Amino acid sequence: MSSSINPFNVDGTFPIAGQDNSSQGFRDNFTSIQNNFISTKSEIEDLQRNALLISPLSGQTLNNDMAGTVLTRPQLQNWTQAPYVVPSGSLAVFDFDVANFQIFQTLGDGTATAIQFTNCPHVVGTGALGYGIMRVWFDVQSTTDTIVLDDSVSIGVDSITGATVTYDPATGSIVSTVISFDTVGKYLFEFSSVDNGNSYAVSDLTRNRSTLPQIFIGYGPTIKVAKQFEQGQDAASALGSYNSVGVGTLSLANVAYTQMDTGGIGGYSVTGARGSLLSTITPVQPNDILGYHNALAFTGNGAGNVFQQVSSIDFFATGSNVAYGLGGNIAFFTADDGNNGPNKVYQAVSINNDQSTKFFGNVVHAAGFVDQGYQYLGAPSTGFTQTITAGKSRLIIDPAATLSTGTVTLPAGAVDGTIISIHSTAQITALTVNSASGTVKPSAAYQLNAGSGSQFFWHNVESTWYKIG
Repeated sequence: MSSSINPFNVDGTFPIAGQDNSSQGFRDNFTSIQNNFISTKSEIEDLQRNALLISPLSGQTLNNDMAGTVLTRPQLQNWTQAPYVVPSGSLAVFDFDVANFQIFQTLGDGTATAIQFTNCPHVVGTGALGYGIMRVWFDVQSTTDTIVLDDSVSIGVDSITGATVTYDPATGSIVSTVISFDTVGKYLFEFSSVDNGNSYAVSDLTRNRSTLPQIFIGYGPTIKVAKQFEQGQDAASALGSYNSVGVGTLSLANVAYTQMDTGGIGGYSVTGARGSLLSTITPVQPNDILGYHNALAFTGNGAGNVFQQVSSIDFFATGSNVAYGLGGNIAFFTADDGNNGPNKVYQAVSINNDQSTKFFGNVVHAAGFVDQGYQYLGAPSTGFTQTITAGKSRLIIDPAATLSTGTVTLPAGAVDGTIISIHSTAQITALTVNSASGTVKPSAAYQLNAGSGSQFFWHNVESTWYKIG
């Protein structure tokens, strides 16, 4: 503003010495001086009301409230934020009108403190407008203390470390967010809003977020495309490793699955690959090998997109939409030491739906072999009957004396190739062995001598138990 004080309306040459001077000249000068004093008083009072001061004026208190006045292109140096300590308790209210940096100390007794925000800057209107930021310094006294966020804090809560978010299944809106802390200490959080406090974004400025979305990593000059670690998941990938990828012509047990050229091995997986990755990596396609967890290793053979799978652990569910064909729901694959050429692996072990385990090679026991699949029948009487439970491989009979007769029933639903042995500590003169399903050959009763045993072999194709010893 321009000043209304006019120093030039006072005649400095009046009165003229040595002559009579009109009294009007005195009156004109006095009037001009009075008007300037009035303007000076008004302008000084305006400055007192509106100017920013480094200390209070005499007889007044300092008030540098700018009431939302816009500052354009300021340069700040050595600036600080005045902290405000919020009283501890089960409810903490953070007021934007008080301070933008506030400190809160938890009680240290496992209290769940609910926090709320008030007087967030408005987008339109009068006063402080626009983007409101509040930083809160949480002084956590115990790992049992928790912070319960207001429902308006809805942006970025999912990946806050220690946050447990509960959603309304009907609306998808947040019901509650509880933040816990694994160590005692000080944690700095930032809460911000641009819509009058209807919704806030939250950032933990002390700890990293718990998940990292869609990280793309390229490694080496020959790798043209890198896929995020978990397709559709928030996860991180180590340098040079890939997940959910389909590259080149891969095979399992020397049977090529060409659909892997255009799709990925889906699921929660960790995959290591070496060689030239030149193809475009695409999402999972129908009939891909799907699973819950895959640990795979591949090595390149120097021929572009042709890989040799050297080992894997695959978890998968069989069904019409899964192209697999090998045994087991949990399958272990290896390549032997002789290296049978590119794209060739062998299935070593499978764990199946019926809880059985198949070994596709020799089983070597470096220590003792413990077989707990047995039944014990103590002191039976003449004419006893005993059914062997499915999955048991031995029946131990311990009579008090020689028995003239006895009957043993072999189980139904045995796995092809099952061998069951029957042992007795006393002679059974006529032991009859039959089956819960199928037949027994030979079917005639036989004498089982004391301290001896006999074995029966199940042939599934013929539904027959054969006595082999």
